Amino acid sequence: MKDVKSYLNLVGSRIGKAFSLQEFSVEDELKFWSHSAEHMSRAKPPSFRDIVRWMDILYKAPVHIVYRKKGDELFLFKRFVNLENLIGKESKSDLNENEKEAVSSFEQQVQNLQQKKKWYPELNEHGISSNSVGNCEHIPLYDEDSNVWGLYIIGPNTRCPEVIVPRISIVGRLLSIWLSNIEKEEEGQKDDYKNKMGEIISELGSGALNTEALSRLLLRYLISYCESSGGAVVETSRGTIDVIYSENLDDDIIGTLLSENELAVKGEKTGKITSISLDKLGAITSIHFEEDDSSGLILLKEPQKNEESFTSVAKQLAQLFNYRDENAEFSNHLLDTYYQMLRSIELQRETTKHHTPRVIAFAERFAMIFGLDDSETEILKLTAKLHDIGYVGSLSVESEASIGSELSHPLTGYKLIDQLPIHDDVKQGVLTHQEWVNGEGSPQGLEASEISWTGKIIAVFEYIVEFIESNKDDTSKTPEEWIDLLSQNIIERADLHFDMVIVPTVLELVKMMGWEMCIQLGVD
Repeated sequence: MKDVKSYLNLVGSRIGKAFSLQEFSVEDELKFWSHSAEHMSRAKPPSFRDIVRWMDILYKAPVHIVYRKKGDELFLFKRFVNLENLIGKESKSDLNENEKEAVSSFEQQVQNLQQKKKWYPELNEHGISSNSVGNCEHIPLYDEDSNVWGLYIIGPNTRCPEVIVPRISIVGRLLSIWLSNIEKEEEGQKDDYKNKMGEIISELGSGALNTEALSRLLLRYLISYCESSGGAVVETSRGTIDVIYSENLDDDIIGTLLSENELAVKGEKTGKITSISLDKLGAITSIHFEEDDSSGLILLKEPQKNEESFTSVAKQLAQLFNYRDENAEFSNHLLDTYYQMLRSIELQRETTKHHTPRVIAFAERFAMIFGLDDSETEILKLTAKLHDIGYVGSLSVESEASIGSELSHPLTGYKLIDQLPIHDDVKQGVLTHQEWVNGEGSPQGLEASEISWTGKIIAVFEYIVEFIESNKDDTSKTPEEWIDLLSQNIIERADLHFDMVIVPTVLELVKMMGWEMCIQLGVD
């Protein structure tokens, strides 16, 4: 790594010399100001790419970064990496092994840019400041009221031509005008996007009927009206005795009661009433309900009067359980459809064609090593399967959306499944899998305690899978060196991006598997 850093410094030094003061001619200056006049004359503000090209007349810099100032903090707004300015070549295919490693290291540094950092007074003036990519020049951006709008950072190892320095405040003012207009335009696009997404997902309907809550409501009505001392709603659909809700009746006693008295018999008429007298419990009234494959019993302890609506309540419970089962089947089919749509999107790009299967496979192996129980493992696997389905919703309103480009896809994915009858930990995992434990993630900037356990686990494995997808064909390192580099990157992100509690198990997993197995995971 030391050699790579030396190579980067050497490249930066050469770039700085190549575009020194002597090389910035009068023609360059005229070109710079004529481009600014051209942008100012247009009704639509220049794109960020246009702004980068304009600033590159001055700097020829590998990276351009924009931070937006809010209060005493700076929030990452835009960034752009120019490979040609880094090593003088347009395509990675033209690079030798040393250059590939240099580019990979630099891109990793750009990915590690702080999403949020403190503002300090020295940034009020044009100067040099330290960033994860090296020492860069910064230009404060002031709005029309002379308030700081943000910061434009260019570098590393490049300097503004001296002839421009006296006019750098003008450059900063132009940048603030254009960037603030971009911000307003993007906010409008976000509102339009939300409206479009609302049209698609607001009518998906709700399958999230709370079976337990409705069972509790109906049972409590009967207990109250019949002056009963307790009761229960019991499901017998699957050949087992599942107590959905009970009051003042022990689950073990309910099991014994049903098995000894053969009350859980399918094929009985809904509303059939059976009375049993027990020494310890007193009189128990059982009301049978059944519809299609759904069946169960209402048990009432010592009811003081018979309720005429026993049959109607029993029918309602039968319909409730049957609807729940039908809706669960529909929900499973819908989720499978979402997944197939996502896979179609992923298969369009070489780097993502195995993305979600890899995340699922890693999550399943982590669950075994970490000691999750069967239920938790299924929750984690479903979260892994659905974590990127927000791209399905994004693509339905934006034809250019692609994996990695739609930063709000966790929120979109959450909205697609929020009303479906799946575990809330799955929904929260989809929503939070791009959050960082230090609060610098997206889309909500949540901190560790606010992020779902499923979201924390998927976050680290999505990072691992993206690392694999970026480096699987690179032979510049041995398999052991790739695992060491991956492990080091994970350690560096612990307590920043990843939850420290899961990091040791993650490291144990990747080292146990090795580079070749990591590459192959999820491919078959």
